[in-house]
Amino acid sequence: MKAKIFSKALFTILLLGTLLVSSSVITAIENEKTTELNAVVNEINRVVVFSIDAFRYDYFPKVDDEFVFQWFMEEGIVADYQVSSNPTVTAVNHVSMITGNHVDEHGIIGNTFYDWADNYSYSLFSDAADPYRNTNTGLHLLTSKPSVIHAEENAVNTAVFAWPYVDEGTDYGGISPTYLYDYDWFGAQDKRTDFGIANTVAQTIVSHPDIELAYAWLPGVDAAGHYSGVDSSTLEAVLHSINTALDKFFSVLEKNDLLKDTVVILTSDHGMATVTDSYYFLEDKQFYLDAVGNTSLTPYIAHDAAFELLYFMDETNTSKVEEFASYLKGAPGIQTVYVNEENDAINLNHPDRGVNISVWLDQGMSRHFGSPYVGMHGYLNDNPEMRGIFMIAGPGITQNSTIGATSIRDIAPTTLALLGIESGFVCGGTALTSVEGTRTSNFTYPFYVPSTETPTPTPTPTPTDEGSYAFLSLLTFFVAGMYFINRRRKN
Repeated sequence: MKAKIFSKALFTILLLGTLLVSSSVITAIENEKTTELNAVVNEINRVVVFSIDAFRYDYFPKVDDEFVFQWFMEEGIVADYQVSSNPTVTAVNHVSMITGNHVDEHGIIGNTFYDWADNYSYSLFSDAADPYRNTNTGLHLLTSKPSVIHAEENAVNTAVFAWPYVDEGTDYGGISPTYLYDYDWFGAQDKRTDFGIANTVAQTIVSHPDIELAYAWLPGVDAAGHYSGVDSSTLEAVLHSINTALDKFFSVLEKNDLLKDTVVILTSDHGMATVTDSYYFLEDKQFYLDAVGNTSLTPYIAHDAAFELLYFMDETNTSKVEEFASYLKGAPGIQTVYVNEENDAINLNHPDRGVNISVWLDQGMSRHFGSPYVGMHGYLNDNPEMRGIFMIAGPGITQNSTIGATSIRDIAPTTLALLGIESGFVCGGTALTSVEGTRTSNFTYPFYVPSTETPTPTPTPTPTDEGSYAFLSLLTFFVAGMYFINRRRKN
């Protein structure tokens, strides 16, 4: 009788032990599998940055019905807005994006600026009447290290497409991106469109999947804002074309199984404001003529549309420069004026390219260069309409969320941090660690339509994984226990 009771008790213990051990082992295996799956799903092998020039932070209602933008927002993070560098122009802020610095560090003071050491005025635009003008722009003019150069130094292959100041034939310290297609190249190939650039980015990555960091400029929204206005049907049409361009990019990467390990950043260099006076020529204003006449000083002006940079090349008397500025301060159409060291306040005082006087027009005031504008940027970055966008999605990125305002200087360190190569990169920006998260499924593009080719069948899993082995081992343990019980009962 005692043997029978003992056998029943032992059977119960064996059964419960088997179930408990089985449950815990299988749970541990499943947790390990989940961890391994999450590691694969969140693996980042590539970061691609698209700068949608002049995409203002409050344009999102204009793309409410655009499927790419809506999908991207759900897949990642959208910032409230992004703050640009001063001045809020294309050249300055694209260099800020790739260096993580304002102009007092990276040296590109404006679309046109004077270099005291070189005695040249460098510009994106030619002007035969300007004796100082030099349009030989490129990486060699940057005075702080771009993120693509830091990446190359860390054996990371980079690619740059139509990016301002990243020109073919130029380098930074003897180093250039591995793959470089500048703005002129796109023009020669008849691909200087948002779609042409986005498609070239995608096809280049497919041809060279070793690319880990890429920057690409999409200029269409900026042109539409300048010549048609921020509320025009033309601008909305261009925003729709951006949707089409990005659809092409995501579809190509999805087709080639390259999207799942690619983080994509959609950003912009600045916003855009409505122009109310496109004939604001500083040098023709009476208060400017009074300044020249009463101080006997005539500055060299590096012209831009919404601000002017004044250089007094042969004048070392700072008090006379300050006297000249006094005629400009508070004048009609001028928001503010900074003199000499005062330019530190807006990060404009570069050691070799520092400006004597910077003149900032009221928002809406603008000079033109042959064709009047109806939209303009370049005003001080504290004007809300100068704000840009920041969006990010992909493996390792939190989904369907928002963050507060970001700085344009944060883009470079964020891209490097995502690739694990931020160490040693010096800049004023900060890596946006708040965007990091864990996905539970691959980053895929749902709007890609596969071809009609017969797909390769997915093999049916066979019961030879760790869970099956664990179950069989435990079953063996249970049978052995039962054999032991039966032996005791017979004895």
